[in-house]
Amino acid sequence: MSCLCRLEIPFKRFTPNGRPVPTITIRLANADKITSVQCVIDSGADYCTFPIATGMMLGINFNKVAPKEVRQQWGVINKMSSERFNELIEDAIKNKYVIPTCFRCACGTDTEAFYYPITIEIEKKFREEVLAVWNTKNTPALLGRFGAFNKIKKITFKKGETLILDFKNKND
Repeated sequence: MSCLCRLEIPFKRFTPNGRPVPTITIRLANADKITSVQCVIDSGADYCTFPIATGMMLGINFNKVAPKEVRQQWGVINKMSSERFNELIEDAIKNKYVIPTCFRCACGTDTEAFYYPITIEIEKKFREEVLAVWNTKNTPALLGRFGAFNKIKKITFKKGETLILDFKNKND
């Protein structure tokens, strides 16, 4: 992570008739490919989640899955310690593993998805390689707890119109 910084993010309407929600345009980078994505800031989401079509546009080959022994370890993540879970995340990022999974979205539907690392940049103040979930449905991009919110020291809402994020510095 680059530094302790503060970002003020105005709420925007996610849908034309919807209620305002905090959204931000971020940059995603994979190797030499970069794209901008509008994301909902979702503190209830476990992972940063993006549509698989965006990942394919960035050159991610979701057919090149991790070895069987790696996939088996990920099959029991709900039963492992947080320390072991963090080790698996670091390993997946380091080795650029594509790990098939299934997750239940907020709508209650089980969705096929893949874990794969991606570099996230927010307003040139925050840049981090994170393990993201890439889903096969055309759902909104989300910034979630692992990778984004675990790097944030403080979240403040200003009049329900602005979200202020204070990122941790490396020693926090």
